[in-house]
Amino acid sequence: MQMRGWDVVPSLAFTGFCCVRSKQERARAEVLLLQLNEISKEFGAVWATFKRLHVTERRYEGSMTEMLKERDASEHLRVSVSTLRRWRRLGNGPVYRKLNGAVRYAALDLQKFIEDRARMSTSAAA
Repeated sequence: MQMRGWDVVPSLAFTGFCCVRSKQERARAEVLLLQLNEISKEFGAVWATFKRLHVTERRYEGSMTEMLKERDASEHLRVSVSTLRRWRRLGNGPVYRKLNGAVRYAALDLQKFIEDRARMSTSAAA
């Protein structure tokens, strides 16, 4: 695209267009745009991972630990809520607490549950 002797290059940085005069400037602008696109893709992937791993946490003041609802705990462990309930019923899931009738999981208990299940071999005793 040209505009009165200027080459117009799409620019994500300004969500518009950037005007350059010479072929060198245009080539440099295209390289920068490609680099910006790559950075944008990498950031998008990192952001998606962060959002997937991030659990809504409830923080309590003092020495209390973070407590998660069933849904948040299941997202953290990447299992369904029904799987978490089945584990609880069978007694082989993570430690939980009943607070006024509501099931809550401590974030530290979930981390310990994950770490306790680390295996080096498929033949290792479960």
